[in-house]
This record gives sequence, structure tokens and C-alpha cells, in this order.
Amino acid sequence: IPAVAGLDIHVGDTVTIRKDASYPSAFRFADGRIAVSGDMGFKGGESCWSADGGRTWTVGIAGPSNACLELDGGEVLSLKFKTEKAPNNKLRLPQMRSGDHWKAVETEHGIIDVPESAPGLGDDGSSFDGMVMDHGLVRLKNGHLMATMYGCYQGDKVPIPGFTGMFKTRAIAVFSSDQGKTWGNPVTVAYDPSVGQESFCEPDVERMPGGDLLCVMRTGGNFGQWHPLYSARSSDEGRTWSKPEPFTDRGVWPNLCVTASKMVVCTYGREGNWLVFSMDDGRTWKGAFCFYKGANWGASSSYNTVLEVSPDTLLVVYDRLVESGDPKANVWVDKSQFEIVGTFFSVKRK
Repeated sequence: IPAVAGLDIHVGDTVTIRKDASYPSAFRFADGRIAVSGDMGFKGGESCWSADGGRTWTVGIAGPSNACLELDGGEVLSLKFKTEKAPNNKLRLPQMRSGDHWKAVETEHGIIDVPESAPGLGDDGSSFDGMVMDHGLVRLKNGHLMATMYGCYQGDKVPIPGFTGMFKTRAIAVFSSDQGKTWGNPVTVAYDPSVGQESFCEPDVERMPGGDLLCVMRTGGNFGQWHPLYSARSSDEGRTWSKPEPFTDRGVWPNLCVTASKMVVCTYGREGNWLVFSMDDGRTWKGAFCFYKGANWGASSSYNTVLEVSPDTLLVVYDRLVESGDPKANVWVDKSQFEIVGTFFSVKRK
């Protein structure tokens, strides 16, 4: 752990959450419950749950995945990843919604209006009917919702080196005035095919303590190559965004957390799994350190979620090779050699 001016950082215990799984996502409810899912949903559709701040875990009903937000009166909305074609040149997105704090959950489809959205391919070869929804989802000051997506518009035809039929992507924001039933009015957050291996993708977004919205984005991370994370800022509730600027030397699936002490934390990875900190609303960052490296980049998907589980205590949920695993294993193929774990960190302002 580096010495970080203004911060006192200590690494705590690591607990096992689930064996034989990878690519985790985690969500903490307002009442403190934590749900962890992985691999776009565990076998059997269940998730792992903790009611004691992540110290112990049990298997329960399917929890939120990808992007999730608590609304009013016990309503919880969770957005899936992959869109489907819908009539009138629109997209459908599978969603989950609960009206009672996730005791009962219904599956629905949101309708997304992004007229320029084009079909695409994922780096695993899977096809998408249109732009995909990633893990950024926030409530705006007027009560409306904003979510982040990425993919290609119809004119985005700059190839991604090393992939057949894949083009450099853009990150966009879409808006909903009906609590996520319909989405539209797309705004480009970032697009520049000269940036990175992939241009901008996998965006996350959070409201900063000062009121701005901050979006952080991947620009590469395949074939063992490192490419920086970039951030862009909006001071007008997502309608316009600043020019993206790099703030790390690498990163996939960046995940933001704003703590009660108004510190901003970002976890990211590939190669290695990392944490970095900001004390000024994400304008500058410091203290980047690798908390799990493994034998090589394939020792973890590097898809991490950081949560504040109590004041000054962070829990980072991630996957790693089990001790008997092959260090050359492919995380996309052999899930049996991976486990999802959580590591606690104490991070206090001095």
C-alpha cells in the first residue's frame, strides 16, 4: 500500500463469497443488505446475500445485476446488459423491478429510443441488436433517471485492431422521465476513435459531492494491452460533457463509490486489480495501488465493485484464481477455477 497524503489505508480480511464463478457485480441496498451476482447470473438464477456488511454470505433469490438503483417507497430498478430489437427502430431492454425492497421481483422490458444505434459484436463474439446498457445509473435532481450505454452509431466504422467486425465504440447517456419504463434523448458522453484500443466503453457514473456528474470509461484492455481509464464531467445533469481526460494507466469496467466522508473511490483492473482515490470530486486522483495481481492478467476478470459497507470501511468484490487453478487459465472459458471474494479496506481521512 502506498503512503497517500491525507489518507490512512489498511487492508483487512478477504472472505469467500462464491466458488466456481467470475465477473461479479454487487449492490448494497439502503438497509445494508448486499447482493452479489456473477457471470451475468449464477446457475439456477440465485445470488449471494449478506446481511452483516459482507462478513458472511448465503445463497438466495436472484439479486440485481449490472445497473441498479433504489427509488422511492421500496421500489428498486435493475437494468440488464444486452438490448433486443423492438418495433419502430427502438430497442427493448430486460429489466427487473421490485416494489417491496426486493422481496418480490418482476421482469419487464424497458423501451429505449436511440435512433442511430447499430448492431454490434462483443469481444467474446456474441452479437448485440443495438447499444448495450452498462453499469452507470443515477437519479437526476428533477427526479428523472439517467443511465449510460455504449456501442456504435450507424456511422461508427473504425475497426478495433485484432477483432473482425468490431468497431470503436462511443459512450452515451439516455434519460427516463417515467422511472425507467422508457429511455431516450441520447447524448454522447465520449467518442474519439483515435483514443485507446476500443475508444470509450463500459461507462460508470456517479454524482460527486459538489453536485457534478462524473462518468468514467474504459478505452481498452484486450490482448494483454493496457489503456487508460478516462473521465468526463457534466455540470448540467448530463446534457453536455467535458472533454474526456485520462486518469489511470489502465482499466476495465471502472466502478465508482462516493463515501460518507466525500471521498471518491474507483476500482478497476487488467492487468491486476486496483484502487485509486480522489479528494476533489474526481478532478485529481492519487494513491493507485494493486490489491490483487495473480499470476497474469488472466488470473482475474478485473471486473470489481467497490462498496462502502460502514463509515470508512470499503468492501471490494472481485474474482480470482483458486490456489489450485492454472495460472494460464482463460477466465472466459473455465469458470471452475475461479472464485468470487471480497476484501475489506479501512480508508480514513487524516
